[in-house]
Amino acid sequence: MKKEKKEKGRKVIFFALICISFILGYTLGNFQILSHSTEFTDKFDESLRYLLEAKSLIEDGRYREAMNMLNESKIAIYNFEEHIRPYNMEVRYLKCLASCIKDLIDAMNNPSIEKIKRLNESLGDFLKIADEIQEYPEVAEKLEKLGADRIIAELKSLRYDIMDYYMEEAAKHEQHISLEGFIKEYKWRDHLGKEWRLIVKVSERRYEKYKNATHKIGEEINFVTDDDYLIRDIAEFFNHTYIDEEDKANCVLSFVQKSIPSIPEETEYFKYPIETLVEGGDCEDKSILFVTIMKILGYDTAFITFPYHEIAGISLSEIKEVENPLYFTPSYLFSMELEFEEELKREDIPRLMREFENNSFTLDKNASIRRKDEHKWKIISGKEKYMVMKRGDKLEVYYDPFSEKRKYYACETFEEGFLVGELPDEYKGMKYSVICIPRM
Repeated sequence: MKKEKKEKGRKVIFFALICISFILGYTLGNFQILSHSTEFTDKFDESLRYLLEAKSLIEDGRYREAMNMLNESKIAIYNFEEHIRPYNMEVRYLKCLASCIKDLIDAMNNPSIEKIKRLNESLGDFLKIADEIQEYPEVAEKLEKLGADRIIAELKSLRYDIMDYYMEEAAKHEQHISLEGFIKEYKWRDHLGKEWRLIVKVSERRYEKYKNATHKIGEEINFVTDDDYLIRDIAEFFNHTYIDEEDKANCVLSFVQKSIPSIPEETEYFKYPIETLVEGGDCEDKSILFVTIMKILGYDTAFITFPYHEIAGISLSEIKEVENPLYFTPSYLFSMELEFEEELKREDIPRLMREFENNSFTLDKNASIRRKDEHKWKIISGKEKYMVMKRGDKLEVYYDPFSEKRKYYACETFEEGFLVGELPDEYKGMKYSVICIPRM
């Protein structure tokens, strides 16, 4: 009996020792994590500040000083990596940013097509890491406080400029990269009371491209630049706001209403979305910006014109936020400008199709084209229907079997506080016209 009690006592003592060891280990582990967390904060801040300072020096053309600051950042990153190994995502972030800064110095100090290509690759790697790090809210918040979201906007703008301009031009002649431009920080509260913040960098090169482009009045579709990389990036931001299509549309609408200055114009002058982001605009300009973003997001959109006012329209399956929402139907279905004076016959179709460059579509042998009036034409091919629109010097064809039945809900972009489906009272009951901008 004594032997059994003695054995039982040993087991109790052994179990107690295990518990004490576990408690001590947990306490020491927490202390070590806390210590590492503090060290992580200090070393990460130091590394990032060096890189942000290097970027500022590059903007002033002080490349040698920027390179010295970059070297300091590399030492800080090395020390950071040695002591805080568990935070490998943050290490990758810093290393990718350092690589971008290094390639940026090389490309600006002595430009060549090879250096611009290398810079484009490192920018792509960094922006991918910048997106992934959003899955770590605490780190993302720290980056925002340190001003890293600003440099992300600047590097995005630079990469889009490389893809749009510098790659092609550098292949022909020496092309100096510019960092000049407009940093725009937008803050607003949406229809559900949620606060949003968006930082966009519009390069001077991109802004001047649109500023110097043609601004012919009366062809809004020519201003819908849904192929612009920067506008597509803004649309991607809104793609992550809400899953519900109406909430997403209202979020974009609140952004255009509240963040983009509403500026009445004395003379009629349409602006491209990039111009409106920088300058603000009137009802047509803000509607063009809204329609462009919504078209990229996959919505069927329209311009709805009243006497002396223009709004946007979007097609939704239903409206929940507004009781008895206002909607509009197309005043005509097919619209394009052609020089044909007579009704086209079947044998004229091949000639017409040659007008549609860069489009792949087929009309069967029974297709016919009928003129409704001077600038309105209808293509009929069996039960299929096509929308034809003139865009600049090109004609575009869209297969759109349901547009006659589609409802385009009102989107007031100029005045604040209106939801999708609402309209200022003074425009209710007025005559209107609708130009459809179907999604591609």
